[in-house]
Amino acid sequence: MYQIGQKQLDGSALSFELFLESIGVIAVVTNFRRNCAGFWRSYKWLILLLSVGLLCDAVSTIGFMEELGIEAELNPSVRVLSYTFGITAGPLLGAVLKAGICCAICVYYRRFAPYMFCCATFAYFFAAWFNVWGIYLTAHYFCG
Repeated sequence: MYQIGQKQLDGSALSFELFLESIGVIAVVTNFRRNCAGFWRSYKWLILLLSVGLLCDAVSTIGFMEELGIEAELNPSVRVLSYTFGITAGPLLGAVLKAGICCAICVYYRRFAPYMFCCATFAYFFAAWFNVWGIYLTAHYFCG
């Protein structure tokens, strides 16, 4: 039996534990767990704003996809989800995926979370604006 930190491991578990430690997985998981404590309570208003921005982006994406088709979507993940699940479910699932990724990154880099939330929220509100009005204001640049 071997001991790493507080854990006692046999030979096979030790080699797997050492492998995970050598590629840095244990440090990432430890940092993520440490930063999770109190995260949702600390950033609930920023998470709410991000959610509203994502919802506006998803709804406006559904609207322009009904008009212009799935091919007009620039985000590859939303485009694939829309081809797979349809014009309505694709952007909504894409919004859930983007929210999860954004929150995971913000938890891991908690010190920078307010800045990342603000930048992401601005980007989603801008995308919603572009889907509704911006695409028609800039169409003459791209369509001749």
